[in-house]
Amino acid sequence: MTPCAVLRCQAPGSDVVTGGHYLNDVHEAYICAEHNEKINAGELWDVKDGTVLMGQDLPPALTGWNSSDSRGTRGFVLSLKTSDPEAKPFDVFITPDFAKHLHMLTETRRGE
Repeated sequence: MTPCAVLRCQAPGSDVVTGGHYLNDVHEAYICAEHNEKINAGELWDVKDGTVLMGQDLPPALTGWNSSDSRGTRGFVLSLKTSDPEAKPFDVFITPDFAKHLHMLTETRRGE
């Protein structure tokens, strides 16, 4: 019997989850019915080295953002808020070159 691939879960795997579609690097993993239910309900998940990561094993999700143009160096300040209730929003300075890279990154994943 194949165990559930979710980190720290000892239940038997009864369903298959498939990830990595937009990367052309498809991974399948056996997961238990409880984790399959959570994934189908929209809980975030990822696969790293054959292990499914969920909940506390994932970094916090981005839940909000705001931007303001720089009045100095070309670029803008991006303020980010995450799902971690203990984390305060934080700011990062985005240069035009880095903004182009972020744009390309999001465009390649847009087809999902």
